Amino acid sequence: MSQPPYDPHGNPYEQPHNPYQPQQEPYPQAYSPQPGFPVQQPYVQPPVYYPNQGRPSNGMAVAALVLGIVGIITCGVLSILAVIFGHVSYSQIKRTGEEGKGMAVAGIVLGWIPIALWVLYLLVVVFFGIALLGAGTAGSSSGY
Repeated sequence: MSQPPYDPHGNPYEQPHNPYQPQQEPYPQAYSPQPGFPVQQPYVQPPVYYPNQGRPSNGMAVAALVLGIVGIITCGVLSILAVIFGHVSYSQIKRTGEEGKGMAVAGIVLGWIPIALWVLYLLVVVFFGIALLGAGTAGSSSGY
């Protein structure tokens, strides 16, 4: 029986190969299926995909929309704040690219509606007031 030549760079703990023994695999199979039985694949958890988080909404745009709605309900008490918040948030949205442009515009519009109605109401009251005062003084012909 002859031994293989000595390898000075090889593993010194490696056993010499015996040609009469069958060679073993370094990592034997843990389970070898028997014929006729299906092999069950191990469960693999699918990857988790998280939905894309959108850009955040501008808080002042939300406040403008809420104040615009409340301003209509309260006859324009908070409408000036809705217009101010709407314009400020609109400029912030253009500068930063946040969401909420529609809410800002809706807050501006809902804020201006009661303001315009109050201005129209005051113009009508003043016009009719002047008309009534002018009619009252023009109709009197007494000398008193």
